[in-house]
Amino acid sequence: MEPSARTEFNKMDRRKHTRFVKRLEARIVSDHISFLSISSDLSESGIFIRTNRGCNVETPVDIELSLPGNRVSFLKGIVRRTIRTPFSALKNGMGIEIIEKDETFRDFVKSISGKRKENVVEEQTPPELQKTSSLNCEVAYEDQRNSTQKRRRHKRLKVEHMNIDSEIPSATYAKIIDISESGVLMKANRKLDIGQNYALKIEYGNKVLVVKAEVVWSLMDDNVEESNGTISPLYIAGMQFKDILKGEITEIINLIQFDLNIISYLESPSRHVYI
Repeated sequence: MEPSARTEFNKMDRRKHTRFVKRLEARIVSDHISFLSISSDLSESGIFIRTNRGCNVETPVDIELSLPGNRVSFLKGIVRRTIRTPFSALKNGMGIEIIEKDETFRDFVKSISGKRKENVVEEQTPPELQKTSSLNCEVAYEDQRNSTQKRRRHKRLKVEHMNIDSEIPSATYAKIIDISESGVLMKANRKLDIGQNYALKIEYGNKVLVVKAEVVWSLMDDNVEESNGTISPLYIAGMQFKDILKGEITEIINLIQFDLNIISYLESPSRHVYI
């Protein structure tokens, strides 16, 4: 598509439907080839997909879009523009005009459109009511934070920058962000379903721990570019240990805590060094 035509398509799309920034996992199928990617933004009539494997303009595609609440929408579209550059930091991808959509997608767009309208109403609320609402929110947040702290029986250790090896089925990337004797916060390049149990392997130093862990909450957090140029979604999830299948949780926690204390000591500005 020529630049002038592409610009015209953008103007028409903006004029008809509002676009919303939404990071959703999407499977693109074209000419019997499929690949996973993530959406950058969408509207009732179009969607922009982040990928370095953009199809040619006018290519028909099928889209399997994963929505919140474990819902899936099946769409059909036509590629109207493709952006390809050698720079991964730029917004490579393709703009797709949606020509067929299901009720699941329509309901989802209506729901996020409704939330935006609610936010506009809140912004127009008189200042005195805004202060009251803000105070209530702060109180509710503080209550929630205190409740969470009371429920946590064990101290969480921040270990994102430590060399802790972890494995989870079907994931080629798994990174523990923090850990305690009762659970972990971790990132993985596979979707972790809330309420499901997964076998999680944790290895640090000479200690190996294998546990059955239940996903308490999960959401899409970011994306990562694979070695083949595919952009895959990253999920972050809170997981609670259910059963110890191998090893001792206290041993690996004590070893991590010991090394964290050494790191803290070495990085302390008040430490005296004698020569």
